[in-house]
Amino acid sequence: MGYVLLSFSFFDVHGLSSAVFYMIIYIFISLNFFVLLLSFSYSFRKENFINSDCSNLRRLIELKNITNGSSIFLTNFSLAVIFAAMIFTLAGLPPFCVFFSKFFIYYLLFIKFSYFFGLFIMLLSIISALYYIRILRFVFFSYNSTNFFFTSPLTKLQALLLVFSFFINLFSPFFVGPLFFFVENFVFSCYLTIL
Repeated sequence: MGYVLLSFSFFDVHGLSSAVFYMIIYIFISLNFFVLLLSFSYSFRKENFINSDCSNLRRLIELKNITNGSSIFLTNFSLAVIFAAMIFTLAGLPPFCVFFSKFFIYYLLFIKFSYFFGLFIMLLSIISALYYIRILRFVFFSYNSTNFFFTSPLTKLQALLLVFSFFINLFSPFFVGPLFFFVENFVFSCYLTIL
C-alpha cells in the first residue's frame, strides 16, 4: 500500500497511472495466491496414509503452518511449480508482473528526483523479497517426515484461475507495456474530466 500512496502523492497522470496499474496487478495476483492457498486445505498424517484403513484416512487435518506443506513438491509437482511462481511474483522478481508494477513506481520516483524515497523503498522491497524466498526454503527444502501433504481436489474454476495466472506471470513481459499504456490513457482521460 505504501507504493500506491507514494505514487498518489505526486498527483499527476504518471503517478496516478502507476498507482492504478500497481493495484490492478496486485489485486489479480493476491486473488490467485489465495485460490492457490485454498487448494492446500487438507493434509494427511504419514502413519494414517501407510495404514490403508479408510477410517484413519478420513481424519483430515487443516494446514495450520506453511512448513506442514513441506512435501508438496513430492506429491503434487504442478501445484508446487505454481506455488513457487506465485511466491516469486509476490517477491517482485524481474520476469514476473509485480516487478513491472514496482518498476513503474521506481521510475516515477527517479523522474521526480525523489532519490531518497526511491532507494528507501528499493531497500524495503529487497528485505521483503528475502522473506518470500524464506517461505520457499521452508516449503521446498525442509522436509518434514511426520506429515505427508495432499491437496484437496481442485474445482474447474480454481484450476482455470491457477493456470491462467501462471501463464500471465510467465508471459508478463509481453503484455505489461500495452496494459500500462491502456491504464495511462484511462487515467489521463479521467484526470482531464476532473480538471
